Amino acid sequence: MTCVASCPTYPQFLFAQGNSSSTATCASTCPSGQRMLESNMSCVSTCPSLLDPTTNKCVSVCPFSTSLNTVLYANLITNTCVTSANCPANTYASDDSLTCVYSCPSGTYISGKNCMVICPDGTYINPNNQSCVVATSCPPNYYGNNQTQTCVAVCTNGTFADQTTRMCLTQCYGSNYGDSLLGLCSTSCSNRLIKNNLTLTCVGSCSVGYFYSSASSSCVTSCPSGTFADSKNLLCVTRCSSDPMTFASTSPINACVTVCPASAQWFDLINRVCTATCPSLTYQYSLNMSCVSFCPPPYYLLGSACALSCASTSSYADDISRKCVTTCPTGFFKDPTTYKCVVNCPVSPVQYYA
Repeated sequence: MTCVASCPTYPQFLFAQGNSSSTATCASTCPSGQRMLESNMSCVSTCPSLLDPTTNKCVSVCPFSTSLNTVLYANLITNTCVTSANCPANTYASDDSLTCVYSCPSGTYISGKNCMVICPDGTYINPNNQSCVVATSCPPNYYGNNQTQTCVAVCTNGTFADQTTRMCLTQCYGSNYGDSLLGLCSTSCSNRLIKNNLTLTCVGSCSVGYFYSSASSSCVTSCPSGTFADSKNLLCVTRCSSDPMTFASTSPINACVTVCPASAQWFDLINRVCTATCPSLTYQYSLNMSCVSFCPPPYYLLGSACALSCASTSSYADDISRKCVTTCPTGFFKDPTTYKCVVNCPVSPVQYYA
């Protein structure tokens, strides 16, 4: 029961009603048609920024509404906080700015009235318009890929495009067979493939121990020159499979192998072949018997191979170039105890000086 210059906030928030000294009072709510402005604890007819209609308060940023149990977003047309469903037409609720926006921020996608970082289950990113769509709404000749949650033009990783569901399927159904050459679920198989009714896939007609050769259109026990027996697909191929990783070998027969023979023991990772000599600009890496373009630590390039030490040629390991060198870089010194290029000479077993 006192006269105050401004309404208090303790023990409760009170707002100034009226503006004349004879009628102005402090009350816990504002009269109909007026809003609570906490910056000066007054009742105003228009908020200076945004109105939260769930609390009848003026706010600078739309809050989480406890009464509606949802985040509110700024409708900048009416300067009112609204639910995502009530954003104006052609706008979407963005969690980045807590506003209704005409285009979703980069890295988010339109899902209903919201901008989503990840499309909801059962929907896929439409690459044409940054939206989340069901598979049947993907662009023409695109399919919903559950592995990437995106509409894709080509199904990969052993999946098949199904024209009916417009999805990439791991298993075709009904009268359709998975054709790995076309990447499709189809009622017919590509040339030289046959239907496998047990797995609903198109497979090579050759039985185990035989390989289909397109050169002779027949099953052979040994693949002709230039092709190699792929035991996984029972085919004669010009390039061995990467799943599993296999390499073309001519010894003892033309075949794709996981371990190269002693006569050509190195894996050429680029050409996917077994080789006795690594190709130009690649080097023998004995840790996994492969040809590499650079020697990974702790190996150093010594001649045409990667070695753990340069001592055998009385050269020195340069950690900068990962090579064995006869002359260390400027600022480094040859250490005859470790055969390395070092910045500081060692003190053991005897004191050394650069």
